[in-house]
Amino acid sequence: MQSRNPIRSFLQAALVRCREFLKGIYWEWADPLGQGQKPRRVRKRKGPREKDIFGRQGENLAVRYLKAKGYRILALNLRFSIGEIDIIAQKDECIVFFEVKTRRTDAAGLPWEVITEPKKRRIMNMAEEYIRKKRLWDRNVRFDVLSIVWPLGEQPVVGHYEDAFNASEISE
Repeated sequence: MQSRNPIRSFLQAALVRCREFLKGIYWEWADPLGQGQKPRRVRKRKGPREKDIFGRQGENLAVRYLKAKGYRILALNLRFSIGEIDIIAQKDECIVFFEVKTRRTDAAGLPWEVITEPKKRRIMNMAEEYIRKKRLWDRNVRFDVLSIVWPLGEQPVVGHYEDAFNASEISE
């Protein structure tokens, strides 16, 4: 008969107690009983995060802003395999793809300045796929950015940057 190591038994029991304590809060232990793997923590989602809620509020404000400016909303938060387009709208015969950036402050720069070249490239690829699926080849296309700075307890400031980027600006 094999003798049990008291330290190992103690650690296994401690891991079980930790797992039980933390299970309902934030973390889940992948291997609590030490069966050959090191325990690793896995983040458990408990509903939407604050930044996700704040981002959706910014997108809702953007939709109201665009409707007031005469745009017709075609799609919201349209998901593709490589990402998501926040808003697709139409004004006259032009299809406009919007990226909405919402921030509490502009201390780190304006929200639209954080859109990287790879992100722009993905947006253009998603736009191309959307146009192909909807057969909108005869329409003009534009890529705009809505920049919303919304400090706590204050009114938001919306910046609309028309034709913020295009294919000729993106380096391969």
